[in-house]
Parts: sequence; C-alpha cells; structure tokens
Amino acid sequence: SSDLGPSSPLVYKGELRVGGDGVVIGSVIGNDLHAVAVPMGVHRVRVHAEPKGAPEVVDVVLESLRPSS
Repeated sequence: SSDLGPSSPLVYKGELRVGGDGVVIGSVIGNDLHAVAVPMGVHRVRVHAEPKGAPEVVDVVLESLRPSS
C-alpha cells in the first residue's frame, strides 16, 4: 500500500519540540481546542492547508525525530 499523504499545498515545514503535556489542536477563533497526546521529543512537522490565505482544511503531519527518554 502507498502513503498518499495530504493533497493540499505545503505551507510550513520544520521541527516541533513537545514537552510532557502533548499538544493542543483546533481553532482558537472558534474556541474549539483539543488536547492530543504526542510523545515528548522533537518531531518533524509538515502543515498543509487549502486554500492558503484562509484555510478551510488543515492537515498536520508529525514524524518522530528524537524521542525523549
């Protein structure tokens, strides 16, 4: 099987350092936030959004680089 991944344009690529509390995702404007358990460590992150100016769809892809012990 193939990993197709997000089809929307890439808008950010970098690293995300996660502490012990995980991450929070959602809409600050819509006051719709959700805690997500992500392991501590450094993760490669790619953010895809469509359309770029005022996205209706945002895909965030995390890949573990250096997990913390």
